[in-house]
Amino acid sequence: MDISQRGLDLIKDYESYSSKAYPCPEGVPTLGWGSIRWDAKTPVKMGDSCTVEQAEDLLRKEVILVEDAIDSSVKVPLTQGQFDCLCSWGYNVGVGWINGKRKGGAAALVKLLNKGRYDAVPGELVKFKRGAVSKKSYGGLLKRRKRELRELWFSEHSFTPAAKPARPLSPAEPAAIAEPMPQAVAPEAPSAKEIATTSWTIRGALAAIGGTAVQVYEWSLSGASEAGVEAEKLKTALGPWEALLAALKANTALLAASLVLVGCAIVIARRFQERST
Repeated sequence: MDISQRGLDLIKDYESYSSKAYPCPEGVPTLGWGSIRWDAKTPVKMGDSCTVEQAEDLLRKEVILVEDAIDSSVKVPLTQGQFDCLCSWGYNVGVGWINGKRKGGAAALVKLLNKGRYDAVPGELVKFKRGAVSKKSYGGLLKRRKRELRELWFSEHSFTPAAKPARPLSPAEPAAIAEPMPQAVAPEAPSAKEIATTSWTIRGALAAIGGTAVQVYEWSLSGASEAGVEAEKLKTALGPWEALLAALKANTALLAASLVLVGCAIVIARRFQERST
């Protein structure tokens, strides 16, 4: 599918036009209609400038990348409005959140959508209101997400509105717009409960911890007599190696359980760190 003029207009309304590079609120050099790169290998840098024609070309190239990411990653049917909504969102947050080619994979929004959970998209979309660098929540991002939902996702328009002419800044106006859009965006951090209940890795680790705890309890009840026997062997040991082997045998179960518990704790901690950043 291709984005409609309505979707392009919404992107332009929020990105606005600047002929000179400026740092977005997250510190990313930006120019044109929210462009952060000239091509795949050349990022925008402070001091760069562009014409309206160049800005339009950069916008179109980036939109095509977003369209392709949606076409290849979203496996369920979309209306034009739904497609436009994902395009505006993807243009703002980056295609890695769509196709999963980023650390952490695709956004939950895409995963749920591919399961047919259209109803889950609005709630997931509005989570993308935080700067990826500062972790700060931006009111402008939340307003954009709500407008994307109201005017695009929930619309069933099958027409293409007349194109609005782009309004470039006049030479008398400053390059930086009044409320620039952050160009490094991430969803709000999930709660500890949400992470624990939605991560199969954490749920599996917790199950392993529970099972190991039960085993340790059973070993503590049934191993007392064995420990006594091994203790007697330690008293009558003929040499240091025999004593060492007897001690290890007496504590093998406890050592194994400890390793399992430590390993599970590390897995859980890492998963929490990944999901909360």
